[in-house]
Amino acid sequence: MTSRKITLATKRLSKSYMIFSNSTSQQDCIDYKEINFVLADEKDFTLIVPTKSCAEGHHLNLYIFDNDKHLRKLKKMPSDKSTLQCHVINGNISHYEKITDDHAEITLTITDKVNDFWDSYIEQIEQRQENVSTIFDRYRK
Repeated sequence: MTSRKITLATKRLSKSYMIFSNSTSQQDCIDYKEINFVLADEKDFTLIVPTKSCAEGHHLNLYIFDNDKHLRKLKKMPSDKSTLQCHVINGNISHYEKITDDHAEITLTITDKVNDFWDSYIEQIEQRQENVSTIFDRYRK
């Protein structure tokens, strides 16, 4: 299996699109193509984000969409964010590491969440990871 296929398999794990508002700097990051999911657990969420969109200690409101249909039309963050029709997770950046000139890896420590959504989201990711691991195991044999 080539590394290209591995990248495509892991890219499909979350099947979610994300944007965020930085409450600390009062800036929004709506370029959902530049925000990539890395991993999540019960209290942290790790993402790749544009370098200048946030910093360690900042508070973020992360908006998670099931598809990019609404995001493709979004030109700026609406003042009434309830119109976004998505899941919202709030947290503080506990780790910030610049990985390229344009991108940084952040760890968002969750301060509040909708437990049912979060639990099902983690469960979906774990199931998809298990499916990918099963496929890799077949090729390893």
